[in-house]
Amino acid sequence: MEPTIRNRHITLSHIVIVLIVWSARCQAQYFSCPSRCQCYADPVDSVRSMHLICKWEQLNSSNLESITSSDAVRTLTIRCPHSMRNISTPSPRLFNALRNLDRLEIDRCLIESLPSHLFQGMTQLYSLVIRNAGLMQLPRDIFNDLSNLMALDLAGNDLRIEPYAISVLRHAIRVVCGKQKIGSSDCFGYTSKTSNSECNLIQLDLSNNSINFLSNTLVSLHRLKVLSLDENRLSNIDLRRVPNGVTDLTLRNNRINTVHSTHDSVSSLRRLDLSGNQLDFISATGTVNVLPNGLWSVDLTNNKISYIQDGAFSNMPKLTIVDLRNNSLNELREAAVSSEIRKHRLRVLLSGNPLNCMCSLRWITSPTIVDLTNVYCSHIFSRNTRLLLTDADTRGELLCKYDASCAEQCTCCFQQSCYCKSICPKGCTCWHSAAPHVTRMGRNIVECEGVRLDYLKEIPESITELRLLNGNWKEWSPKDIGPKRDLLVLNITSCNLHWLNESFLDGFPSLTQLDLSKNQLQSFPDAQLDGVADLQLLFLNDNRLSTFSAFALKRFTAISKLKLGGSTNKYMCDCENPTPLQEWFYDETNINRVLDYEDMYCELKGNGIVKIKQVDPSQNGTLCRRPTVTPIRPTTRSTVTTAASVITQARNMYCHMERADFHKRQKRVGATHTATEQQPLNCVRS
Repeated sequence: MEPTIRNRHITLSHIVIVLIVWSARCQAQYFSCPSRCQCYADPVDSVRSMHLICKWEQLNSSNLESITSSDAVRTLTIRCPHSMRNISTPSPRLFNALRNLDRLEIDRCLIESLPSHLFQGMTQLYSLVIRNAGLMQLPRDIFNDLSNLMALDLAGNDLRIEPYAISVLRHAIRVVCGKQKIGSSDCFGYTSKTSNSECNLIQLDLSNNSINFLSNTLVSLHRLKVLSLDENRLSNIDLRRVPNGVTDLTLRNNRINTVHSTHDSVSSLRRLDLSGNQLDFISATGTVNVLPNGLWSVDLTNNKISYIQDGAFSNMPKLTIVDLRNNSLNELREAAVSSEIRKHRLRVLLSGNPLNCMCSLRWITSPTIVDLTNVYCSHIFSRNTRLLLTDADTRGELLCKYDASCAEQCTCCFQQSCYCKSICPKGCTCWHSAAPHVTRMGRNIVECEGVRLDYLKEIPESITELRLLNGNWKEWSPKDIGPKRDLLVLNITSCNLHWLNESFLDGFPSLTQLDLSKNQLQSFPDAQLDGVADLQLLFLNDNRLSTFSAFALKRFTAISKLKLGGSTNKYMCDCENPTPLQEWFYDETNINRVLDYEDMYCELKGNGIVKIKQVDPSQNGTLCRRPTVTPIRPTTRSTVTTAASVITQARNMYCHMERADFHKRQKRVGATHTATEQQPLNCVRS
């Protein structure tokens, strides 16, 4: 009989357990979901836990009272419509029935003010979100009962300062712990010693408010790890007022131009986000704009940083990444980001900065720069020319300023005359390519502003670009600097030049760019153009020129970029007898090669000064009549014979002139050729 009785007891026990489980499941199954809410059973504890998302127009008691079986509710999200502007006035103890609530979120519900006892009895709440409610202040004791609160989100309100109610959180634990009937020294997982002085708050979000300075309110939150103050009105930040235990601090899109700190400020800080502020420098010493030493990553994008002091990141042994994109850096020295105590390679993001192509950037071509393929630099002497940094390095466009320099493996550095030695002339600024070698000198640029002509005799032999600005010389000739075989660019601008020596380009056979703009030139010795066959850029704008010879215009067709305009260049033009310059512009390809064609003027009889495009009969709005088309008549044999005779005579005359001019040019440059080579092209002696 005993086994039978034992079996009956086991069967009854099983029945009781099944009934209890079935009863609990029925309770969850028949949970009455309130109006305009979505209700979900917890995937882990579907028997006793429900989650609600409600779209109500206001935060009031009638909506909350519609929740039955409130003990089962673990999370409640209340979202008011975007379009509704009804202001809610919640009553005290509004959530008192939801004593098991873990998380409460209230979003987009405009609230006039919060009553002091709104959250009374919600001792289990660990996450509270009140976003976009228009709150300007909070009652001092509103969080008194929230002893277990770990995450607080007050973003999108209109708070002017950190709510003092947050600092009261640490006192709330003392009250709750005092009510616990426990014999051990532990209270909510912490020792009784810490429970009397610390709260559980770990994450605090005060983003999108109107906070314009930090007080000492947050300092007492010793367990706080994550602090967000994005989109406020902070103009400076004192890190001494940030809890020392914070590991993640975000201050995006404020107005911060100054960061105050000491060596022991926020010693636990690992991640710092200062993007979208107004910082203009980062320092290595002192207490202003010096970053904490314990950082692992720092985001400084979209500031106004133009200078980073050497050693600014050197005392950060665990720093792994620095984001400097979209700032105002013209230069970043390796010493600014290097560190002797750091064992790993620091990663830097640098794109979006107006870097200059300087040799101090050459280190950047190493793998340190994460976004190297997007890093550009501007040419020092042509700000509109932007080069990919790696290309600038390959092409020798990363320039170093120098006073005296001698190329690697140069053997004549201590001699008076030495091609691979460069000494910058007095009153000038000089640059050369990074790491010049005797077999690869690279670029050598000399810029002189307002300098005396006698100083130019010291210009280096290996010069590739000479820029002479704002002088007062009236005349200039090659003897002022001597022959320079590697000179590619010659810029003589605003130097009050009135005329040029007939041999002013002798000694510069490699010249590709010539800029004589903004002088007082009345004529241009066009015969010189034959000595610079590689010339691709010629600027003669803003002088006092009035005409060009047919020979000069013929040579201009081989130059890809010209500037001939300006209000002081006034050319002659005529509708009845077009000048060579007018006829030259009848070819549209010539118009395209003149960059300032729209700014060219000429003097037309009866009309005064007009734009030169207005005397082109093919242009709209022309002042000259379009030529009439004359029908072509059949030619007779005598007409053809006469025409051939005229052509032959003209050709012979041209060849005679060409030979004479050719000999003159060769004599000037000192070239020697055979008799056959001296004959001009297409001219055969009879």
